[in-house]
Amino acid sequence: MRKLRTAITVFIIAIFTSGMFADHAWTAQKRLHIFPLKLRMADNVSLNLTDGKLSVDPFSNQNNPVISYLQNEDSKAYRAAYKNILNEKWQDAIDALEEFKKDFPKSRRLSSADYWICYSKEKLGYTAEQAFDMYEEFIEKYPTSSWVDDARSNMISLGSELIQAGNKEYEARVRNLRRDSDESLALAALYALGTDDEENVLPQVIGMYDNTGNSRIRRELVYIIARFDSDKATDKLFDIIRNDPDVEIKKTAIHHISEKGPEKFLTLATELIWNAKDAELTRAAVYALPRIKLKESQELLVDVVKNHNDADVRTAAVHMVSGNRMSDPEMIGVMENVIFDSKDIELKKTAIYALNNSKRPEKTEVFLNVLKSGEDAAVKTSAVHCLSKSDLKDPEMQKVLENIIFNAEDIELQKAAVYSLTRADEKERDVIFVHILKSHENSELQKIAIEGLSKETMQSEESIKILESILFNDSNTELQKTAIYSLSRIYTPQAVKLISDVVRNHDDPELKKAALYSIPQWSTFKTIFPALNEIIFKGSDRELQEAAIYTLARFDKEEANKLIANVITEHEDPKIKLTALYALSEGNMTDELVEDLESIALLSVNIDLQRAALNSIMNYDKKKYNEILVRLIKEKKDDSLIMGALQIPGELGPILFTIDYLENLIFSKEKSEYKEQAIYLLENKGKEEGLDVLIKVAKTHEDTKIRKAAVMALGRSKNPKAKAALLEIIKKH
Repeated sequence: MRKLRTAITVFIIAIFTSGMFADHAWTAQKRLHIFPLKLRMADNVSLNLTDGKLSVDPFSNQNNPVISYLQNEDSKAYRAAYKNILNEKWQDAIDALEEFKKDFPKSRRLSSADYWICYSKEKLGYTAEQAFDMYEEFIEKYPTSSWVDDARSNMISLGSELIQAGNKEYEARVRNLRRDSDESLALAALYALGTDDEENVLPQVIGMYDNTGNSRIRRELVYIIARFDSDKATDKLFDIIRNDPDVEIKKTAIHHISEKGPEKFLTLATELIWNAKDAELTRAAVYALPRIKLKESQELLVDVVKNHNDADVRTAAVHMVSGNRMSDPEMIGVMENVIFDSKDIELKKTAIYALNNSKRPEKTEVFLNVLKSGEDAAVKTSAVHCLSKSDLKDPEMQKVLENIIFNAEDIELQKAAVYSLTRADEKERDVIFVHILKSHENSELQKIAIEGLSKETMQSEESIKILESILFNDSNTELQKTAIYSLSRIYTPQAVKLISDVVRNHDDPELKKAALYSIPQWSTFKTIFPALNEIIFKGSDRELQEAAIYTLARFDKEEANKLIANVITEHEDPKIKLTALYALSEGNMTDELVEDLESIALLSVNIDLQRAALNSIMNYDKKKYNEILVRLIKEKKDDSLIMGALQIPGELGPILFTIDYLENLIFSKEKSEYKEQAIYLLENKGKEEGLDVLIKVAKTHEDTKIRKAAVMALGRSKNPKAKAALLEIIKKH
């Protein structure tokens, strides 16, 4: 239920702007609870908002058809699973999120999924002890997750309940959690202060580092120490490298120290590379060497490449050898020896990529020898990736690549060979690409060949016939989509006709959607208008109907605008109406349509339609939008509008929310999303009274997350009074 400003900002964009959602918008979905409020307005009008619940789904507002159509699978899966959280279907949420983790083990959303699994189990009725342990395991698994504060806050609440129930063994654990929260707050204050006052701040940072046993806090403190340029900060980083027990913290210090004392660090790096017992530290030293602007650092790297006994360390050194050093004739032989003498595949591949940084022409012969050898397919693939346009002019190289394409057994190697030919001269490559389309059985290679065809070849009668056959006779949908996208690149009547034929006549809805998104704006509108009208009003595939609406929106035609307006006022499906509202642009709007939208905003019982109508009105007539919004809030038409009102720019924000009101909200028992947004508004009021409230929140609020939000706001203010308050917080915690 947390996730502060990202959640609110994206949510507000969904309601009050015409924003387009990128894939990262997944962090915005939250379950918000509306609370009883009495808003004090400048005109002495009182607004009372009643209790209620709101399910927020900002992803429904995707009026960018490309984002909607191409959104990656893990985002879709996460959204689908998260809807169970919004609907408080806890067991369904657990099942869906576990399935998500299994299907997408490398997703950046894993920590979010695990947090919501813990949360759902707590809501499902797991005991306080079980829930406490689950959150504890979560923090151990994801110590740097943005959900750690939420998990820790939940643990403090659960632990307090257990202590009150007589479980005294939780007293120490809760005490430690509160200490971690205090350290986290002090850390936020240190970040907020910056590096302007080193005399006062740096000793506080070093003192906190020396006294905390929390490795996560120490790692963050290393980042802060590294921001200072003094000898005292540099000496502390060297001390951390030699004495901190945590390898990750040592690595962080190594990363930051290399530029601060190059000669001294070169000595330390040499010691770590040849004598350190921990391979991770050795590699960290190797990776830091290029930041030392000394000739000796490159010589040390070459020595490691030649002589170190650890293949991973040699691989790291190969990565770090500079392009200038690689142009030395000696390095051609060094890397060639690595490629053909080493047994480590990753080291071989890295040497090939490093060789590619050389300006020496001899490297091409090395690549050719790799491709003609019996080397592993992965090594050959790396060599293919490094071929330049001039390399591809060599007839022998072309022959080798064509042999790979039609005879190699490794598909990744074959794909690399086809991709490499896209860099070749059009005449030579197109002959091979057409040959692939006519003769090769692998659809992946055919896709690359289609994408690589020049526009001139694409326009040929032979190519058009091949693509037409693929569109209407092939069974591979992805290959057919590629054919459609490629046709959209050429501005010929034949290409437009083929795409239009797919819209009108093809049986596959997926291909129809691809064709709709690919129709060029310059194409003859009348050829597809009847098909779009039929799809929208007579079709049964909602995604296809949405694609047709977005296609209409791209045409600056009176007929298109009228049809979009008809969908809004006459279509029976609210979701299709909603899509039409999202597709509206300022160019589509008319005064008559604004009247229809005002009726939807004021009278519709469908909250999503109401918001979308408001969104469209705001883009066209802000004065009208403000009038409707205030009326809706006064009449309590939609309690969720309070979230929008919290972030309304311009004249409505000051009218609706005074400093006293925002302070009362922050110290109320309501949800943190409101409180954090209230802090944001206080910060932007720029008044002394607002600063006083922020200081009060930073010092006394019971919720660490809210205190941290206030601390960061104080840091951004650059006010001496705020700075003094931050130093006081650091000393106290």
